[in-house]
Amino acid sequence: MPTHPNNIHFDADFPLMDGKVGAWQFYRYADVKTMLYDYKTYSNIYMPENGMLGANMNQTDPPLHTTLRAIVSPYFSRQAIKSIEPFIIAQCNRLLDLLPQNDINFVRDVTFPLSASVIGHILGIPEQFHSKIDEWAKVIVTAGYVENGVSMAAQAQKEMAALFVDLMAEQNKSTTLLSALSGDQSNLPALTSESKLGNAMTILLAGYETTASLLNNTIYELAKDNILQTIIRGNPEKTGQAILEVLRLRPSLTSMYRRVEKETTISGVLIPTGDIVNGWISIANRDESVFVNPDYLDLSRHNSNQALSFGYGIHHCIGAILAQAETQILTTQLLSRSVNVTLIDQKTPPQSPSIITPTFLNLPMNVQWR
Repeated sequence: MPTHPNNIHFDADFPLMDGKVGAWQFYRYADVKTMLYDYKTYSNIYMPENGMLGANMNQTDPPLHTTLRAIVSPYFSRQAIKSIEPFIIAQCNRLLDLLPQNDINFVRDVTFPLSASVIGHILGIPEQFHSKIDEWAKVIVTAGYVENGVSMAAQAQKEMAALFVDLMAEQNKSTTLLSALSGDQSNLPALTSESKLGNAMTILLAGYETTASLLNNTIYELAKDNILQTIIRGNPEKTGQAILEVLRLRPSLTSMYRRVEKETTISGVLIPTGDIVNGWISIANRDESVFVNPDYLDLSRHNSNQALSFGYGIHHCIGAILAQAETQILTTQLLSRSVNVTLIDQKTPPQSPSIITPTFLNLPMNVQWR
């Protein structure tokens, strides 16, 4: 992954999620923000039309995108997330209660099961299937970067689809998100079966993998920096700002794709119709023209919320409130119950092979409980 801003250029070898290669690379904050905002030029419809994930909200534009957001957004509104906070708190306490003091793998023991239980709760997935969420997510998000990844991802999609078909049939009279996706809304255009499945899978993946990444990154930053940890433990009202800074410095999605719908020129570079562009969120978030001392986690930074970690415009991440709430609750619970949290090894733990959604695979820690 690039580490410093560069001019726009075409990388013929850049791997895409569908197994193909080749994309224009955007790095500057202004260029990436334009790509995310101008959906009429930079379309979100870039996945193969016959793929299940190609029918989901993240790979559609209006008018279908508008319909899908209308169905899903009530389940991720501020009010909806507030209503499930007791469930999130209970899950955090349950998982923290099970932890020893030494040799904790925080990814395995807390963040992954927490993410699975919360998004499973919202969707209406029974608890016995939550362990499969981890397996499916890892296979699909690393499809373009491992041997036989595309074929394994296709198999994972089939397994997910089979489960969701059964669950949707069972829950057509319930109040879960799966039920809302499975039924036809009287005031909205009907969805195809493929679109229903694609959206269920996308919500599962985004709600689990990207939230787990934010949880991992936040706990990692606290565990490696005793001063930051002490400040947040003594001033819990600063937790939200700390999370915004972690999001800026370590976005769950390092980049996002778009397909050029009409020939365009940006920053003096001509981009042909039909080409794929890749905007580097992780680099745009450290653009010195926007963020002063961009590599520093600054609890007093006034514009942390301008980071592009959740996207921008009509495609702004629908689960942003959930991800931040889940992270704030876990961070608050962990720090209030502990005196000190430390990494066992000060070296950066290994991450998943995906350059788009990197996340820690292990987070070995020791916790001194109160």
